[in-house]
Amino acid sequence: MYNMKNQTAVEWMVEQVELISNNKTLSKKDAVKLYDEVIQKAKAMEKEQIQDALDVGYQIANEDVKFKHIQTTEQYYNETYGGDK
Repeated sequence: MYNMKNQTAVEWMVEQVELISNNKTLSKKDAVKLYDEVIQKAKAMEKEQIQDALDVGYQIANEDVKFKHIQTTEQYYNETYGGDK
């Protein structure tokens, strides 16, 4: 698992890609499957990190008019990044 305080989703993904790339015992098919899994996990981690950051922003600046129309972090993510794209 990752530690959001010390590692971003991108940093985690780079680490995983390096591990897969350096593993000479993996078949090409297995490596491709692992790369796909890493990409999906990194996207989920990034989404969580964005939502967590917004939660902190709400706590710090809950009077900021710019965000008053957004009800949830999920809504913010979907409006900003287009949902599960």
